Amino acid sequence: SITITYFAAIFLLCNCFTFFNSGLYSFTMAWYKLYPGPIYDNNFMFFYSWLLSELFCTVLNASLNPLLYVWRVREMRLWILGLLRKRSNAVSVVIANSNNQTESEL
Repeated sequence: SITITYFAAIFLLCNCFTFFNSGLYSFTMAWYKLYPGPIYDNNFMFFYSWLLSELFCTVLNASLNPLLYVWRVREMRLWILGLLRKRSNAVSVVIANSNNQTESEL
């Protein structure tokens, strides 16, 4: 249940800007009946608010989820460590084989 709380907190934290921006957009459309209105007249708000809230925060949330899984789920952490060990062993075998081939060619 603690892990679910962490996931919910990260989701809300990463998406609070999207929720705020959508609410602000709805308020602007309802109150001023036109877009961009006085709030979105600012160049930063007009050009970057949607980019930051929709793209950056969504990607941040998606990138934090696997890290949270690895941190909280022991089996996932052991599986990732096993994959890394296999890969490092495979790389060392390939390096050893290539060294043996170059020595035999000399």
